Amino acid sequence: MWNSLGSSPSANEIEITVLGPGYGESVVVHLGNGEWLIVDSCVDSSDPAKSVAPLRYLREIGVQVEKAVKYIIVSHWDDDHVKGISDVLEKCLEADFICSQVFSEEKFACFVEASSINELKTDGGNVRNIRRVLQLLGERNKPIKKSVPARQLSTNPKITCWSPSDLDSDEFFKNLAQNHPKAREELRKAILITENLTSVVLTIEWPYVSVLLGADMENSLNPQRGWSAIVSEAQKIGVMPAGLVKIPHHGSQTGHHDGMWISLLTEAPVSVITPFGKGRFGSQPPTRSDITRIRGKSKSVFVTARHGQSKLPKMELAVQRSLRDGSISLTTKKIPMGIVRHRRTPGSEWVCELFGAAYRSK
Repeated sequence: MWNSLGSSPSANEIEITVLGPGYGESVVVHLGNGEWLIVDSCVDSSDPAKSVAPLRYLREIGVQVEKAVKYIIVSHWDDDHVKGISDVLEKCLEADFICSQVFSEEKFACFVEASSINELKTDGGNVRNIRRVLQLLGERNKPIKKSVPARQLSTNPKITCWSPSDLDSDEFFKNLAQNHPKAREELRKAILITENLTSVVLTIEWPYVSVLLGADMENSLNPQRGWSAIVSEAQKIGVMPAGLVKIPHHGSQTGHHDGMWISLLTEAPVSVITPFGKGRFGSQPPTRSDITRIRGKSKSVFVTARHGQSKLPKMELAVQRSLRDGSISLTTKKIPMGIVRHRRTPGSEWVCELFGAAYRSK
């Protein structure tokens, strides 16, 4: 897969490339004139070296990441979105770092520090990545740029953050306080249950086309939270309907919101899905019904990999029976990675290329 990617796009050609699932997912965007944006990070779990996918992709097509990457955006603090993100920041010397406003607060930095005292008792790579990011930014004397509703990061092209809402931020910090290690308390895994609703949703608008990157944002019954808050804010400010969308939350029903399709997208956009890589085969999104739902609203649907492509070793019938009787399911960490690449020049339509395990749903 990595040897067949070709060369970088021309100066006036935009590119939206989605990588995953591997261990996590990532999106790289050519903004034009040799400038790039990276959203999230993941590693290729099928590669013995566990290469950081967005860095490897850009280098394979001839991009000098040290100077070309202008923005690094972390959508939210979840292991399948930040794996390798400190490596990305370390190599991309001229990039601004943008993340949800909740991660730039002192409360969060204290939480990470407290959860890093004995990393063997926490979620390790997750904490270490964020901690290293904070250290690198401190050494470079670069502030974190906070993602808040309707914040414009750039004018050419127009890059706009749409989340998290004020209420989602408040709920995040309530959860943070509950999970902060207390005096004499044994450290536990650092898990924050509200992170999806603090995801950074982005739109990127060029004069002739717009894209929507939905991260892992979910729906909420509260109109001041999740997609409801985003759609309401976008309707007030105004946004060009996107003709290409990275579907939120792996295509899951929890990420579906009718207002997103009606207000933020064109009538039949191009949709790209990254499946959730971990868990029992067939049990994680997108399910068949998820694919059917999204396909009914899209011009075309592309998925970076099929569930179950990484087969487990053959087992004797007695072993299979024992696993079945014990309600035990097996998984593999070697999850196939695929790449869905869309490129477009002014006056033309999207041209899609598929690499590795990626496929078009029909």
